[in-house]
Amino acid sequence: MSQTWTIELDPAVEHESKRCAELKLRPPSAGEMLKALEKLDAAHSPASRAAVDAALVRAVTGVDEKLLDQLDRHVVLAASSWLNSFEPVLGPGFERDEKGTVVRSGPQPREWVLALDEVVSYGDNACAELSLRPPRQGEMQKSLAVATAAPTIRTMLLSQVMLVSLVSGQPRGVVERIPHHVVAGAATWLQGFTLASPATTTSSSPA
Repeated sequence: MSQTWTIELDPAVEHESKRCAELKLRPPSAGEMLKALEKLDAAHSPASRAAVDAALVRAVTGVDEKLLDQLDRHVVLAASSWLNSFEPVLGPGFERDEKGTVVRSGPQPREWVLALDEVVSYGDNACAELSLRPPRQGEMQKSLAVATAAPTIRTMLLSQVMLVSLVSGQPRGVVERIPHHVVAGAATWLQGFTLASPATTTSSSPA
């Protein structure tokens, strides 16, 4: 799948002295996705879903809100659908079956150095890769705490961001600037260790 898509607007939209003739799209970052999901209400109402579409497109393209309001709805929907279409990256030990479902393909190694397509910077921090290992108890607890008793799409993504940040040692600000589908893939790989629950000792189970 291409990492960029430019939608030519015909006709271009205008508002006051501003004009927009195209939308330049790229994979959304985890932070941009988190920001857009703030618009989604508990009922996932049509109005809030439309607001999420607009917020995500605006976050990625930088188009002025008033200009975005002038776009045809189907254009915004097409852009949002493309932005949401990136599959999470696959970590070692996992693959997709013929239905596209992520399944185990073999043993899951204890280390995965996930190289990023582009260096991500935040403040004085620059990140070219994520060094991942099995999450520790405290790290998992902290990341799960943000999902609360009634997790939402946004709090689950926030949980993933925090887990990747804690395990990799990268600040949350860095992780939020990494493409969403990369963060989601990294978090899925980390969570795979808790699903596997491998035996680590030869002691017998309590009676």
